[in-house]
Amino acid sequence: MQGIGFTYNDGSSLWYEGGLVLGTDTSHVSDHLFGSPVSVMSDDFISMINVRKVIPTIESDFDLDSRFNDDGAGATQLDVEVNQKTYAWSTPADSKYIIVEYIISNKGSNQLTDFFAGIYGDWDIGAVIDNRGQYDSGLKMGYAFNTGSPTVYAGVKQLNSGPNNVYAFDNDGAGATIGIYNGYTKAEKYQSLSTLRNASGQSGAGNDVSIMVASGPHTIPSGDSITVAFALLAGDDLTSLTNSAIAADIKYSTLNSIIPFQPLLTTSLSQNFPNPFSGETTINYSLATDEAVTIEIYNVLGELVATPVNNVKVPAGEYSFDFKTKGGEDGFYYCRMIAGNNNQTIRMISIQ
Repeated sequence: MQGIGFTYNDGSSLWYEGGLVLGTDTSHVSDHLFGSPVSVMSDDFISMINVRKVIPTIESDFDLDSRFNDDGAGATQLDVEVNQKTYAWSTPADSKYIIVEYIISNKGSNQLTDFFAGIYGDWDIGAVIDNRGQYDSGLKMGYAFNTGSPTVYAGVKQLNSGPNNVYAFDNDGAGATIGIYNGYTKAEKYQSLSTLRNASGQSGAGNDVSIMVASGPHTIPSGDSITVAFALLAGDDLTSLTNSAIAADIKYSTLNSIIPFQPLLTTSLSQNFPNPFSGETTINYSLATDEAVTIEIYNVLGELVATPVNNVKVPAGEYSFDFKTKGGEDGFYYCRMIAGNNNQTIRMISIQ
């Protein structure tokens, strides 16, 4: 979930913090951003397949693929699974943006309504307090720039069709906006996904600003999915940024005319969640190819306590199962998966 941020021309990150936010109402929002108070992270997203480079590349000069769900949100989870694809190019006309596409699947039994998917970015361009935020509704783009020198423009543009929303924050709460210095609640996150505020940092030389660019509202029936996509852009001036936004639109339309590549699978045993656990935990595993699979669970004494999968031929794909302790025993457990030539083990901690 970590990275180097949002950089331009090998400079420092233009983002203090940023990431994907999903929500259907003020109680049901999933993300991996700071919460309320600011010292508390919202660890809602759980990696299923870590980010990896697709070799050979299919769509761009640099293709990435990953998958995650929102199981970390607990009782307020949306019960979604997200396949994230990222594309970047080195050609001059396309080198100042990257495209991030999210295929969002509803794994729950209920229809998701009033669903928004957005990219939040806390922009720190130049001196930070001299930033402005703007909304270009025609381009479906929220962007920020600094009023000092040298000036840099950066933003996020929605690429998929459908309704769009932008919320431009004054981070200190000026102008009756959502102020984030004292935290960013789920209710505020959904408000910024679904409510328009088209400018920030408009007084004096500017302000410390953030921008949410969101696609929605959408409806996702149970078992169905939607695709949303955004371009992350930067440039030396507004003309350069606008040209990149237009180029990203054109490029994304060509991506949609190509048969999409399938998510990259590896043969792996994922860490159980939650861990530590009390009574019951979920274990995910994936297979790159069809394999004979055995999964065994041992206690700290080396005694076999469960065999969830016993030498069964399993097709390539992603799977999960639940493990329950018998009699509520505390302590360490070890889960071992043997799949073909792969032999992997994870350690689990049971607490009551």
